[in-house]
Amino acid sequence: MARVTYRFLYVLLVPLIRIYWRIRVRGRENIPRNTGLIIASNHWSGVDPIMVCSSFWRPVHWLAKVELVVTKSIAWFFRMAAVIPVNRDAPQQESIDKASAVLRRGGIFGIYPEGTRSVDGKLHKGYTGVARIAAQSDAPVIPTAVMGTRESVPKGKKVPRPVGVEVRFGPPLLFAMQPGEDDKVAYRRFTNEIMHAIAKLSGQEYVDEYNRRRKTDPHDE
Repeated sequence: MARVTYRFLYVLLVPLIRIYWRIRVRGRENIPRNTGLIIASNHWSGVDPIMVCSSFWRPVHWLAKVELVVTKSIAWFFRMAAVIPVNRDAPQQESIDKASAVLRRGGIFGIYPEGTRSVDGKLHKGYTGVARIAAQSDAPVIPTAVMGTRESVPKGKKVPRPVGVEVRFGPPLLFAMQPGEDDKVAYRRFTNEIMHAIAKLSGQEYVDEYNRRRKTDPHDE
């Protein structure tokens, strides 16, 4: 049912979205077909997920705080948009398990390794949740760059401007442990690899520090 409603939204809205933002997609050849995959993207704006979703016919699943799915006025939209509700106070493993379940079913899971939108336009150090999900699910990670949305929705603006947007997909990356490597070391190494691949696609300066909007996750220490 979720897939049917998602496709209804897709057919209804995506043509308008593509016209309004003049969306161009590059690197489609890097997207595996009919298998689970992780979209790991940079993050400029609240409209970034829309740009990524408009690039796929299959649903792209994102984590969202459970309050959005139970609030009557907006719950219908988030249920149709294939979000995965999570409790912010729940252990991180719960989110990893839910994302991995989607991937094992052959779904697409989207994540922003920075944790929140860039505060300065630079690409910041990623949290290792993306590596943990890749390790648990064996799904490939597709480094992704969304360009133009920062100009479309600048700070302080609520109505997006019709600025041209480009979505770039890089070659897939697979998690693998190195001989004698500690789990936490492997997660950090792979996350760094993903972030540098995103930086190469987006042209952003990479900063080896966490985004200031979010405190350091203890799982990353």
